[in-house]
Amino acid sequence: MRYQISDTAGPNFKGNTVTIQGTGTANGTTTNFQIIVQDNDPSGQDTFAIQLGTGYSKNGPLQGGTIEVH
Repeated sequence: MRYQISDTAGPNFKGNTVTIQGTGTANGTTTNFQIIVQDNDPSGQDTFAIQLGTGYSKNGPLQGGTIEVH
């Protein structure tokens, strides 16, 4: 899948969580998106979630690296 962001609203910070919403193009079709990241350090793994208006979604713990929410 190819996705290109065209407009964003955010980021919205709440505690250790950041939400970014906006619109973009997925495989040539305009759609909305929402990305949520959570900084769970040092007690657990950081998480990432993405959902597109097309119905595509993916979420789970990071496989490597870290998220730092400031």
